[in-house]
Amino acid sequence: MNITLSDVENNFNNGRRGEEAQFGLPANSLGNLSLPAGFDTYSGAEKALYILNEERTARAGSSYPGVGTVLGLPFGAAETNLSNLAQSHANWLVGNNQWSHTGANGWSTAQRIDNDPVLGTAPNPDCHESTLNNALTENLYYIPNFFPTPNQRVVERALYDWIYADAFTSPAWGHRRACLMQDYNQQGTQGYTNNYGLAGTEGFIGLGANGGVGYNPSGLPTFGGHNDVVVLNFIDPIASPNSCNYFGMGVPLPISLIQFSGKAREEGVQLEWETATETNNSHFILERARGGKGFQAITRVQGAGNTLEKQTYDFFDENPTPGLNYYRLSQVDYDGSRNWLRTISVNHTSGKGYINFHPNPLRGETLEVYGLEKMPGHKAHLSLFSLSGQLLLQTVLETTAAAVSVSLEGVLPGCYLLRLRQGAQYLQEVLVKY
Repeated sequence: MNITLSDVENNFNNGRRGEEAQFGLPANSLGNLSLPAGFDTYSGAEKALYILNEERTARAGSSYPGVGTVLGLPFGAAETNLSNLAQSHANWLVGNNQWSHTGANGWSTAQRIDNDPVLGTAPNPDCHESTLNNALTENLYYIPNFFPTPNQRVVERALYDWIYADAFTSPAWGHRRACLMQDYNQQGTQGYTNNYGLAGTEGFIGLGANGGVGYNPSGLPTFGGHNDVVVLNFIDPIASPNSCNYFGMGVPLPISLIQFSGKAREEGVQLEWETATETNNSHFILERARGGKGFQAITRVQGAGNTLEKQTYDFFDENPTPGLNYYRLSQVDYDGSRNWLRTISVNHTSGKGYINFHPNPLRGETLEVYGLEKMPGHKAHLSLFSLSGQLLLQTVLETTAAAVSVSLEGVLPGCYLLRLRQGAQYLQEVLVKY
């Protein structure tokens, strides 16, 4: 049975829906993966770059419990030297019937990169940053087979499993973290310094793959067929490469989005976005939703087609709803392919009163609900649900003041769905309690 492009898209999109439910993200906020018609003509490294960048940018602006808001910057390139290094390790693994991050000369992943003639630090100038955790510089993937023919879509399957099916590996989600890892953190343990190339991109990847009927490394399942291995490497290029001969290959996203932001004004919401580059970009579609659900298109903005120059766009939403509004930006190619770029939220506080709560995350026992309308008999209702939909708490709030305190004593730490309603006002948000 052939694995089609539609099969690949469906699997990744099902993974996104599962992630939204698992982390309490707004439904469909991660959008859908849409692969271009010419995807099967791409090299393995180009396929990896395209899908990884789609996955990274899909999460831009999303807030994860305990992590905060994700930048969602795409990788800068599939770097040729790094892909050659990954391919050499894949060849060595198959040729020596091994399964390990340790390869030729007994070198680890970091040692292979450090001793590479172009990327290395010994004896050449330092051509990569040291901010990446060594454990997050290489992903390996093995696919067994009953049949003597090569496995289908090994790159796509490897990427899916690394991002969506990695929970039971050791360390759990390590491969996912390597694929989605963002900028350098304040603890100085891992990440990209984001000081090379366009501000809207960070990091390089390199990919190699190999396999054969005789490849059956000890400790891994084998069924007598053609088994395959995929190697994916990551580096952070330095700010001033000087003699570092980086060579990027691959297909960038149709849009390299620098930023997408919104600001509440008295009369509505001002929305702005910037692109670093555009390829075959027909137009943008801007959608709005209340509570992150039920997105509806509010405008279409003409794109710049093909350009390497920065472009700036804006739109003023005259009809936001009181409270939290979600805005989702997507881009449409000339061939009709649609790519979801980023989702943001803006609180519109002018006009009628708006209902909301804070703090979130909650590190104590008392939640404050504010923006209540002080009207006789116009009571507010608060409900707290588990993410599986079980009602845990329901209370009526007296509206003698614009803000009231609600005790959540006895509610265990975790993620919950909190709903507030007062008259026509309605708010549904994920509450994180520590």
